[in-house]
Amino acid sequence: MCHDRKLFENYIPNESSERLIETAGGMTRAEGVGVVRLTFIMSTGMEREVRLEKVYHLPELSVNLLSANRIGQKGFYIDGLTHTLRNRLNGEELGAFVETSSHMRILTAEVPV
Repeated sequence: MCHDRKLFENYIPNESSERLIETAGGMTRAEGVGVVRLTFIMSTGMEREVRLEKVYHLPELSVNLLSANRIGQKGFYIDGLTHTLRNRLNGEELGAFVETSSHMRILTAEVPV
């Protein structure tokens, strides 16, 4: 889920009441859906472009969110020991994250820490 419309490619506006999304604040309607490209920062400091598909546009969010379920469905996993996202097949790193008291924050060039 992404709050920033400018990050979307191939954006499809939601013209109906479809695409209701459950958030911590309750049910909300996605304004649209599309592809988002982000530049993840790896634990080495190197950058890696990542293409996320079927991302919901929710302008009322204060941050962008990734679903742990979707990460797993796409063949990746969260490695809590190394604070990285990794490919389940070969262990290759996709990006790094930092932990706060309430969530994990993936490091991206678009949103500095």
